[in-house]
Amino acid sequence: MISIVVPVYKSEKFLFECVESIMKQTYTDFELILVDDGSPDNCGIICDKLAKEYDNIYVIHKKNGGASSARNVGIEISHGDFLMFVDSDDTIEKNMLERLFYVQQQTNADVVGSLLHPQRQFTDVDYQQYTSEECVKKLFLRKLDSSPCTKLIRKSYLNNVHFPEGITNEDIVFLYHLYDKCERVCYLNECFYFYRKNIDSVTHSLKDHALDMVINADYLVDEVANNNPDYIEYVITYRDKIYLDFCFLLLRNHFYNKTEYRNRYDYCRNLFMKRFKNILFSQIYSWKYKVKLLLTILYK
Repeated sequence: MISIVVPVYKSEKFLFECVESIMKQTYTDFELILVDDGSPDNCGIICDKLAKEYDNIYVIHKKNGGASSARNVGIEISHGDFLMFVDSDDTIEKNMLERLFYVQQQTNADVVGSLLHPQRQFTDVDYQQYTSEECVKKLFLRKLDSSPCTKLIRKSYLNNVHFPEGITNEDIVFLYHLYDKCERVCYLNECFYFYRKNIDSVTHSLKDHALDMVINADYLVDEVANNNPDYIEYVITYRDKIYLDFCFLLLRNHFYNKTEYRNRYDYCRNLFMKRFKNILFSQIYSWKYKVKLLLTILYK
């Protein structure tokens, strides 16, 4: 059986559509766990109504703790052999479970993922198999997406891997720990997941979200340095790119001199002064990142 965990918060406009797309799956051996994360709108009422309508929908109501907290609660009470996560703003194709589970059965993979964006194709074959090490490296090099929502995960690997709470942009941290423990991961060259940007649920501006990612990148570097130094080169590359994206965003929008961002901008700039040659002459960084590097160094 597959357990599908949906953290629910401020999504009353889209919740019915999300659940409907799940309940129409061609693969029917699943349970749907709706975790009402203290949503202040009518989401809790909608969840209870849906649970009365369908026998395989279960509802948990909890105090607001964020998406990580809600997903962790869903993991704890799930009964499935495999887990999948869907955000309550989004929808999935009716054959998503069937296709992911079919490939899992063919390959015995611990994680089976699919494309997050339909226009991005990474291979000409139906699916690509990776080792744990390959996945971690590709994750840090940003050659694989960091969304947990496009993946079917063997539950036994989640006994010791949960979503970290109290940090921002926690998905990549979760996937790093998950891939580090897996033996085999498959990625389908298909897109089944439809992401919707729900303005009502956005609590950060674009620049604040970028700052969150910078803080998260620092957290990841410390995690890898302390637990798995073999990946330190790759996580530093990830951090560099996140920093460069952040600095370029500030420059483009003339925010780099604002008080709340100035210290972080100066910190990034000083780091790039030290790593200038490493980045400029490396083939890992595209010319776009090298231009961002030069601009960051140029503007004091």
